[in-house]
Amino acid sequence: MYSVEVRHPCRCFFRSGMAERQQFERKEEAEAEAHRMLQEMEVHFCRQHRFDLNEFPGGYTIVIVPR
Repeated sequence: MYSVEVRHPCRCFFRSGMAERQQFERKEEAEAEAHRMLQEMEVHFCRQHRFDLNEFPGGYTIVIVPR
């Protein structure tokens, strides 16, 4: 199992309806979802945060960091 997790969610994240943690059978699925989420956050969220994508054994973490 591979996961995609979001750390330090902001108000924009909660309003988006995205899940804070998702599980996938394949690494490629988790990677694709992490990149899709990151792209959506960068385009549609307010500009008060930046988003860092980190890979770890077993998945990906998107960290929301204030600018």
